[in-house]
Amino acid sequence: MNQLTDMHNYETEEGFTLADIYSLMFRSLYPLAFSKRGESDACKNFKQHATQLQRFRVDCDLGNVAVTLRQPDEGEHWTVPVAEGFIEYLSQRTTLRCEEYGIDVADIILPVIAQAVDHEPFLIRFVPEKILSREWLLMMVGPVPGIVKYIDVADELMRELIEAYPMAIIHLYNGKCTKELALVALRKEPMVLIYLPEEFQLDACKQVCEELRRENYRLKKQLAA
Repeated sequence: MNQLTDMHNYETEEGFTLADIYSLMFRSLYPLAFSKRGESDACKNFKQHATQLQRFRVDCDLGNVAVTLRQPDEGEHWTVPVAEGFIEYLSQRTTLRCEEYGIDVADIILPVIAQAVDHEPFLIRFVPEKILSREWLLMMVGPVPGIVKYIDVADELMRELIEAYPMAIIHLYNGKCTKELALVALRKEPMVLIYLPEEFQLDACKQVCEELRRENYRLKKQLAA
């Protein structure tokens, strides 16, 4: 897939940038981190990244990062408020990466990406390729079938996606909806017939009906044996 970079350059029909949506979803999923009261378990578990967070803290202090860190509360490990700032920093990213400041953040951003793509399927064009696994796409195509419109994947994977959720085929442009994909969808869900390009409807219907006739004949022979 041709991954795009800066989400800030793209707007929804409502006038929101995709970066706005991403940031909103971040705040929705990590409200305790943004409350900056030391209540977030995710931030408390950042002690293992103390070395990397120290670099981040220096950049915040120097004004290189647009995040203001709070002072640690009494008895609180210094990494907790810095981790809160780091979560805020991640929410400001307009180019998504799986690593920031040497920290693997894939597990942090993955649920945010899933929720943001659910809100605006076009955002999938900005997802790091590391995350766009076969398993993830198969998980997403059901709740967000519109993603098939924006991904460029191998024919075999597209067949799997359409087979997993046949109605997703209605989101494919005519050039991407092939006769083979039409048959894959129709075999799983007859209702897709009315959404197929007209040039495929008759032939696809005939072929699937013939396949059903043959299968019915085969079953009758088995029962009669």
